[in-house]
Amino acid sequence: MKAVPKQPVAEMTPVLCAVPFAMWGIDLVGQFKKPTTKYKDGMVVVDYFSKWVEEIPIRNTTAEDIEDFI
Repeated sequence: MKAVPKQPVAEMTPVLCAVPFAMWGIDLVGQFKKPTTKYKDGMVVVDYFSKWVEEIPIRNTTAEDIEDFI
């Protein structure tokens, strides 16, 4: 069993954001093994100010699909 390090590799710096919806984190989750619907990918969006999380299914990981959500 490998030992777990006690110190982070680098200093952690908080992300500061003073206005809601000014900064988002967007991640794509995709290629589900057996999609039961027409959606085969997903997108997770996090607002850095409020920590609000939205997950939406998307058909394809194209710029148009992502732009439609934003």
